[in-house]
Amino acid sequence: MTDDSSDRKKIPMTAAATEKMLRVLLKASGLVLMLALPAALMPTSWMQRTNDLLLHQPLAATPLAEYLTRSLSGLYASLGLVTWFLATDVRRYAPVIACKSVAGMLFAIGIFVLDLSIGLPWYWTAVEGPGIFVLCAAGLFLARRVGRSATISPTTSGTH
Repeated sequence: MTDDSSDRKKIPMTAAATEKMLRVLLKASGLVLMLALPAALMPTSWMQRTNDLLLHQPLAATPLAEYLTRSLSGLYASLGLVTWFLATDVRRYAPVIACKSVAGMLFAIGIFVLDLSIGLPWYWTAVEGPGIFVLCAAGLFLARRVGRSATISPTTSGTH
């Protein structure tokens, strides 16, 4: 009996397919991040109710807690807009996408440690940091492939 896996030919991912996958990943990530905008604008009572549902405890009723929850939501939404913009030209922005991906992976590690240390529910901790890490690692992998294909592309090797 022979091992069929050694007989299979590997089908390389084309540059166009890689670019499309990266665009889809960035647009989906950007859209999810932009969904944080309503949280920056919602009434405080809604934030408190959401917190009660997710964490089964009251949200601290302090100006700092409200500032941090709203500003973080706004920051996520603005990062989503930038992420969506990067999807408009993945070849051009491949180095920026790679840098953003590495920063996101470091953030994911930090947020995972934070989630563990402050005692967030297991489902939150299991999804947030690892999920961000995997998405950013995929973005880094694809951005590097796009960056390599852009450097050998006939469109970038022409005369000026």
